[in-house]
Amino acid sequence: MSLVSTSNLGKSHVAGDQAGNNITKITNYNQIDGVKPSQVNRLLKLLSDQISKDESMVGFVDDLQFFIDNRDGETVVGLKQKLDFCGRGAAFNDAKKKKELFAKLLMRFERFSSAQQLFAYIMAAIHETFDTKIIPSTSSLSPQEIDAMIEAEVVDKIMSEIGDGSDHLTLNRTHIKGMIYWLADKCYVRWHCD
Repeated sequence: MSLVSTSNLGKSHVAGDQAGNNITKITNYNQIDGVKPSQVNRLLKLLSDQISKDESMVGFVDDLQFFIDNRDGETVVGLKQKLDFCGRGAAFNDAKKKKELFAKLLMRFERFSSAQQLFAYIMAAIHETFDTKIIPSTSSLSPQEIDAMIEAEVVDKIMSEIGDGSDHLTLNRTHIKGMIYWLADKCYVRWHCD
């Protein structure tokens, strides 16, 4: 003779979920605006909040300080020298203007930690793409092919991630190229192999 016990769980009062076995929960996030969540979007929203609340800081966040400090150990130092070394000297005046445009933008937003983090995030993407894709290709590709690679792998990808920007900060292709030249001046970007 076997004993079978039956329970009516429907009348039970349990805090939380109730089941006779495993419970699987799925959370769906609806993106009404079609914008993929990213660090860039988060930082732009934070920047808007910091500006509206006038939350400012003095100094630089560590991620940006990394790029502000000149990189040691490079054989060709400075933007003009780098451009001259790889046969791009004719681009110096334009490169200098773009670098200065970005430097002014950086100065205008340097008191907001979110803007500093945003600039550092973009600079890190530029730096890593140059180190892993651009520089290794410089010995086998023409300057025009390198420029096309920079447009596709750096500028286009960053502009895609930035999207519409924000009410307080809009970055364009010239700003991104200015960052490239600014990083070259600090020895984080180059157009030649060692």
